[in-house]
Parts: sequence; C-alpha cells; structure tokens
Amino acid sequence: MSSDSKEDIRIPANDSLERLDQDMAKKSLDGFWRVRLNVPPEPTTNVKPFLWKWEDCYESLVRAGKLVSPEDCDRRVVRLVNPGIEDRRGITTHTLQLGLQSVHPGEHAASHRHMVVALRFVVKGAGAFTTIEGQKCVMAEGDLILNPRFCWHDHTNHGSEPVVWLDGLDTPLIASLQQKPFKYLPSPCNPSISRATRSVCYSVWRVPPFR
Repeated sequence: MSSDSKEDIRIPANDSLERLDQDMAKKSLDGFWRVRLNVPPEPTTNVKPFLWKWEDCYESLVRAGKLVSPEDCDRRVVRLVNPGIEDRRGITTHTLQLGLQSVHPGEHAASHRHMVVALRFVVKGAGAFTTIEGQKCVMAEGDLILNPRFCWHDHTNHGSEPVVWLDGLDTPLIASLQQKPFKYLPSPCNPSISRATRSVCYSVWRVPPFR
C-alpha cells in the first residue's frame, strides 16, 4: 500500500457517499459508517430456550446402540440441536455442541485428535475409560473429564454395561475461526506416554452421584 500526497488524489465532481461506497466496493473496501448504521440497539440471537428431556435423549441413544457401531460413525452420539439455529448443523448454541455418547461393553472408539476442546460428564454406567495422550482416565458415574485441544484420545469399555456421558465441545466456536484440523491415529489404540515425557494436562474430578 502506497501513500500518495493529498494533491495526487482526484475527488470526483458532485461526489457523494453512495458513489464512494460503490467505488470502494470495486476495490474490496468497505466503510465502517455503514456498519454502524445497521447495528441493532439490543442484543439479538437465533438461539432459543429449549428443554431436552432425559427420557427422549436416552431412548434415542439406546436405539442407536442397537443400530450404530463405533466402526460405522467413529462416535455414537445423540446431539442436542437448538431449534432456533436455521441451518441446524447439530449445534446447541453458536459456540457449543452438546450430546450424549455411549460405549457398549467390548467396544472401542478409535483414537483421533482435534483442535476442539472436549469435556465428558459421566451420567450412567461404569467400566469404560478414556485414554488421553496415553493416560488412562477411568469413567464412573459422576466423573468429569477434560480433554485439552489436539490431544490423542479414544474410548474403550471393558466393563459389563454401557457407559453414557454428556459431551461438551466448542466445535462451533473453533469452526467460526476456521481452525478445525482433525486427525485419526493410524494404529487402533492410543500410544502410551510416560509421565516423564508427557507435556499435556488432563483432569478427572470425582463428583458424588446425583440421587
């Protein structure tokens, strides 16, 4: 970008703001004065208040457990879709995606990683575990597990009952920033990493079960 002196700039005769806007648009420029004129005086959102009933979500997940395997779709998840978001991309708000996920006895959900941060709040069952960068996080009802961004992770159930947890991801936010890389691990299981070489952090909170 060069800076010419004021004397080198040709101002059109009978110039107008409309003409300026048109000329700027041809040069991929835009005047902020137009943006300010269109800003609503009150906050607006398409997200609507909505109640997802546990019975509805769990019934759908149980049915999916008989029809869908982790090999079919990588993760068996019933997503909570906000009815106010027009394109219905499976998101709960403009910044969050929530869903219920289950892993049945003997199942293994293959390892992958993504820029999206995930949290898992276990709501039903025990005997499964999430492996994050080689660290085993055993799941039990009431546990909260945080999965930092771009860490290898998978889910395995060696127990005798399905394990269900609430997934929370900032997928819509990261997608809006166009920073959504996703990778599968070539081997089926998460490699073990010793504590001496591990540089990532994960957390597991033991929360008393709600009764």
